[in-house]
Amino acid sequence: MKFLIILNNKKRHSQQLHEMEKIFELLFNAYILDVIIITPGLQNVQMYSYFPFTQHHCSNTKPVLLFDIGGLVGHSQLGYNDLFPKKISNFHQCPMNVVVWNIPPYIEIRKSEEGVVTLDGFDASILRIIAEALNFSVLLTPNEPPDLISVHILPNGSAVGVFKMLQERRANLTIGCIACDLTRMQITSGSYAYFIPKFVIILKNSIVIKSRELLVRPFTKSTWRLVICISVLKLTLLPIIRRRNTKLYSIFLMAWLYILFALRIGYEGVMFHVITNPPFQPLPMTLEELFNHNFTLFTDYSTNRLLELMPSLKAISQIVNCTPMELLEQMDELPSKSAILSTTAYVSYYMKDRM
Repeated sequence: MKFLIILNNKKRHSQQLHEMEKIFELLFNAYILDVIIITPGLQNVQMYSYFPFTQHHCSNTKPVLLFDIGGLVGHSQLGYNDLFPKKISNFHQCPMNVVVWNIPPYIEIRKSEEGVVTLDGFDASILRIIAEALNFSVLLTPNEPPDLISVHILPNGSAVGVFKMLQERRANLTIGCIACDLTRMQITSGSYAYFIPKFVIILKNSIVIKSRELLVRPFTKSTWRLVICISVLKLTLLPIIRRRNTKLYSIFLMAWLYILFALRIGYEGVMFHVITNPPFQPLPMTLEELFNHNFTLFTDYSTNRLLELMPSLKAISQIVNCTPMELLEQMDELPSKSAILSTTAYVSYYMKDRM
């Protein structure tokens, strides 16, 4: 948006400069840089603008004379770039207040023993590239409140968290898995979407059999009946045979030991297979099956906002007050028939961190 202001008064030049500086200060606080103030006179026309970021100043709003035209005849035509030169292609290492929070793999805040803070992650790399390209220094600013892991925009247009800081000009920009939606774009301006995540639903497996049922699982009922019958015969026949025929007793005892050895090998083999490959309940493969099996969809607060346009998923969702990574870490603690809504980026980082 371009602004052209005509300052037509008879005040002294010093007073006009003071008024222009006040105007430029108001426009700078509103992030309006492309503005020209024209002061017409009897013999000439002067055009002023301001350059907030220079080699010697930051946030400077003092008026700068662009052109002093003594008459329209004999002057070359002014071009668009002459009237509105680029002002933010080089910030000359002026500090930019950047609000970030720890949300790996997008932003990972690391603090050394000396207190030096460094940023890692996808968006941290993008922030470094932007800072180098535009030549500004990054001044990390904590979110308000610091433990807020998301942002809130109220129906009246007011905001809580980083968007409130952006509205009040206490922060210049934020980066780190910031989703673009219509509500946010109405109160702030943002870049084009440069990353579109793929959402996945992670289901928790539930073992079909219980721990006490695992003890009798290796054999079928008929096999267990046969084992019981053989054990009863052993307890009743072997003492009788031992008293009457020692040689026959030895044969029966050896046969009994061979039977026990075979049963033990089979039992341990099946138990090992069951423990290493536990039988799980068949999981839903579609959203319809997810609803029919009465699954609960757990989400963090920021992800749950995306379900506003999906009322069917919203109805079975439950918010957990944590970050997306912390939610994945709680997967084993969730009850049966639980699911987590997350992105492939979070899941990949979670799996990579544990391999």
